[in-house]
Formats: sequence, C-alpha cells, structure tokens
Amino acid sequence: MVRIHAVLITAIIVSIAAALVSLHLKSRVKTITILYSGEERGYLEPCGCAKGMLGGIARRASLINELRRKSDDLLLLHNGDIIAQKGVQNEIKYEVTLMALKRMGYEIFNLGEGDLTLGVKRLKELQGAIGVNFLCLNASIDIPSEQDRKPFIGHLIKEYSLGRKAFKIGVIGGISDRYQLMLSNSDNRLRLTDLVDALRESIHEIRSKVDLIVVLAHADLDEAQRIAMEIPEINIIIAGHHRDEPLELPMRVGKCLIFNPGIKGKFLGKLDVNLDQNGKILNYHHEIIPVSEELREDEKIKHVVDLYRQMVIQADLLHRIKRIPTPSGSSYVGNESCQKCHKEEYSLWRETSHSRAYLTLIRRGYESDPECVICHTTGYGEISGFEDYQRTPSLANVGCEACHGPRRRHVENPSLEKYARVKEEKCRECHTLEKSPGFNYEVFWGRISHSK
Repeated sequence: MVRIHAVLITAIIVSIAAALVSLHLKSRVKTITILYSGEERGYLEPCGCAKGMLGGIARRASLINELRRKSDDLLLLHNGDIIAQKGVQNEIKYEVTLMALKRMGYEIFNLGEGDLTLGVKRLKELQGAIGVNFLCLNASIDIPSEQDRKPFIGHLIKEYSLGRKAFKIGVIGGISDRYQLMLSNSDNRLRLTDLVDALRESIHEIRSKVDLIVVLAHADLDEAQRIAMEIPEINIIIAGHHRDEPLELPMRVGKCLIFNPGIKGKFLGKLDVNLDQNGKILNYHHEIIPVSEELREDEKIKHVVDLYRQMVIQADLLHRIKRIPTPSGSSYVGNESCQKCHKEEYSLWRETSHSRAYLTLIRRGYESDPECVICHTTGYGEISGFEDYQRTPSLANVGCEACHGPRRRHVENPSLEKYARVKEEKCRECHTLEKSPGFNYEVFWGRISHSK
C-alpha cells in the first residue's frame, strides 16, 4: 500500500513538473540570438603549423550555418578591427574578410582603429560596393567645407515580429577616443569625440523607440564598465581590445551585461534573448563557442579565401616587400656552401622539418604570401636573402643561415667568424605561442642538435 502511494505521489510530481515546463515553453514565445565577434586582425585562417589551432572564417561560416538551422532570428554583430593596421596586404585582407562576413549574414559592423586606418574614402567605397552597415557615432571629419562631417551613422534599429507586436533592438557603435593618435598617423581628417558623451546623445534619441539597447564599444573592459556605470539605460555592451581570450561569463554592472569575444575570430559569442508573448525579456543564455578544427570549412567562404591568395599573387606582394640590410653586414650564401665543410651537420639538417619548410607552403598555396614565407625560408626581407624559388632556390626552407645569420664572411674566412649555439629568442621569432604552442627550446633543440 505504501509503495502504491509512493508511485502515485511520484506521478503527481512528474505531472506538475511537466505542466510547469509546458507553461514555461508557452510563455517563451521567441528567442532572438545575437552572434558577435571582432578583432580578426587579419586572421583569415589558421596557418596549419600546429594541430588544434582555432579560428578561420570558413569554419566560422559553417558554425553559423548550423546555428541558423536552429533559429531564424539571428543578429550578427561585428565589433571592429578586421585588420590591425594599414598596408597593401592588410587592405586585401580587409576587402576579402568583409565580403566573407557579409555572405555569412553579418549585418552591422562597428569600426575599430585598425579599420579606420584605411581612411574614410576607402571605407565608404567598400561600404557601398559590398553593401554593409558601418557604425561609428563619435567619428567626424575635421574639415569645415565637408557637407557631411559625420561620415558614418551611429546606430541602427532591428525589428523582430512577435505576432501583432514587434521587438526592437537598438544597436549603437562607437570607438574609444584613446585611439586618436593612431588615426592621426593615417587619416588626419578624422576626429574622435568622447565616447560616453556621444553614447548619451544617441541613447537619448532612441531610448523610447527600442526594447533593448546593445552597444558595440571598441574599447577595453575598464572603459566598458565606466560606460555602463555612467549610462544605466544600456542593456548589453560588447567590448573589444586588450584581451586575447573571450569572457566566458559576462561582467555585470547594474542591469548591464558586458561581453568580449577575444581576438582573431577563434571564438564566436552567442547570446540568446528569451522573450515572452508580450515582448518582455525573460532571461538571457550565453555561451562562447570555439571555432575548432572539428568544424568543416564552408565551401563558399573557402572560395573567398582562395580569392585572397589570388589577389596576393596578382599584387606581387612577395617582391614588393622593402628589403633591409642584414644586421651583420654580411650576405647569404645558402646551405650548399655550408655543406662543403659541415657535411655531418648538413646531413642531420636534411632529416629535420626545417629542410622541408618551404614545401608546406606549396601544399597550402601560400608560397607567395610574405607573412608565411618569412618563417619558411632563409633571409626573406633582407638584402641577399630569399626572393622566390626561381631566383634563390638555395634559400628556400629554413637553412643554416636562418638561425645562424648570413655567413658569406665565414665562408670566405672561417677563422674570422665562428658559429655559436642559437639562443632561444631567435627560435621564438617563428615558434610563437600561437604557431607553435608546444614549443620547448630544450626538447626541440634535441631534435636538430648538430653542434659539438
């Protein structure tokens, strides 16, 4: 009898729990998912130098496609710095990445100081050609004759249907005026006003028109917290800068939540805004999703990355690099000259991955990319160093002189210049934490050891 009563009580509890879950699901009539990222800093895809590397715009596109299949109401936001600085190669990266992000469904782009180094004219051209929305509410052109002194809009309002009602999100974008000096070196017409003052003005304009205020603040977390304290009407701040890793848990200042996606597109931020039938926010659900190697690459975006490689080749960036004199004043001679006297060391080198470094570039199609070539060849960027495989084949791969420096003087007079063991700092120029996370100087030296 006791057992029967226990079963009945359990059944009642389960029924009540099911009813509560059902009631909750009925009350949560819509979820709007905000996906956010920023600060790629020119990072299109992992270089492939190590296993387990995160990031890559083609992988991210695949992840976004998966999320889109689960929800129709996505809002994709970018917080700026597609590139970190100006330069021909970075300009190509900017155009290609912007094109890819547009195809992924990104709708609103805040501008960072790296983006603004391209100049207002070029940004306006790209905005029109690719069809994106740039935000930068506190940037102005310091030329009285200009009719439009505000080159970029400060906010956009997005609407989401709730039956007969609409839920409206106001997205405002701005940049810290701390970056004025960097901009002055690239476009001296641009002026950045105080971000807090500009935000107050914009929020005053849209406050009564929206249900949720999201600020894309191209500023560090300290400044983001100050903004939240001074302007309590803000619901969400997505901040950037001075933080490599994303915030797993958001910071809270009053009712405002502050997020940060980290750098180089290695993670994608996902914020679900759960609403009831009246458009009231029930709660938020946040997660940081790694853009891992398990994700397949989206073919359409992969073609965009291939386009980048072609543009690099067409621009002939490999030969446009400014070559500087070698620090020692000597010049490069190639491994064959070393082999004559150092036969044993040369044979050992032939067995190492250094001797095949250039081949990895050919396999991945990056043998014309200066950013990759510099760590897979000998002396690239210096006078007498590697130029290309046709002109300087003996300097392809990471040869003796890549570590020991140019040695023509040593070849001509061995007693004048002698080799010394290479210090760890030299190895770290290419074996960075990102490209070679498992690098250990003593262990790796043991693999290539050839000194006596």
